[in-house]
Amino acid sequence: MFPALQGLDKTDRVIYLYDFSRVLYPYVNIAVAVIPNSMIEVARNTMLMRGAVSPSIEHFALADFIAEGDLQRHIRRSRKDYQSRRQTVIYHLTRHFRDQVSIPNHSAGLHQIVRFNLDLSVQDILSCARGAALPLVSLSQDSASGSKVSAGHEFALAFALLDSQTSPLKIAKFKDLIDERQRDSSVERSVPAKAPEVAAQVLPVAVLQTVPF
Repeated sequence: MFPALQGLDKTDRVIYLYDFSRVLYPYVNIAVAVIPNSMIEVARNTMLMRGAVSPSIEHFALADFIAEGDLQRHIRRSRKDYQSRRQTVIYHLTRHFRDQVSIPNHSAGLHQIVRFNLDLSVQDILSCARGAALPLVSLSQDSASGSKVSAGHEFALAFALLDSQTSPLKIAKFKDLIDERQRDSSVERSVPAKAPEVAAQVLPVAVLQTVPF
């Protein structure tokens, strides 16, 4: 693991910012700033001028939590839990989609990168994911377009938000919705286009005249 830039700084000029929501709980609103000694007074005055109040009770509790080694134990347990969730997601995606999905070995933090081989647009896939309550997002800049999914198009699946009990059900429902959307799309393509209606034209009627013999 690479050390933080602040730990490599020899000139005491780097500020280290960290948010504990990733290692404790997504809704924990506790962040810290490791400030060089030469900038502590400036930072304190800036906070006072902005009316910023530090949540002292929460920070003291977190300090005790770290000092007693509970944070390290919590991180180790979380890593095992997240690894189990990731493996469950990969297994069931591969089981249901087979050659319709490509899953790279790497992940992006608490997200698994996924590539689909489907004859559907990005919006179709995201719509099916929402219907299955699957936390899937597109990594393409043109995800709002109606273009079909390209071979290199990537999605990010937040496996940390899925537990090992419900993720198989959500992935199965997602596959059912994808199959249904593909059938609807196939039917739409197979229906012949309706011939344009030609407006009836009123032809002039010749007037017959009686010619005497």
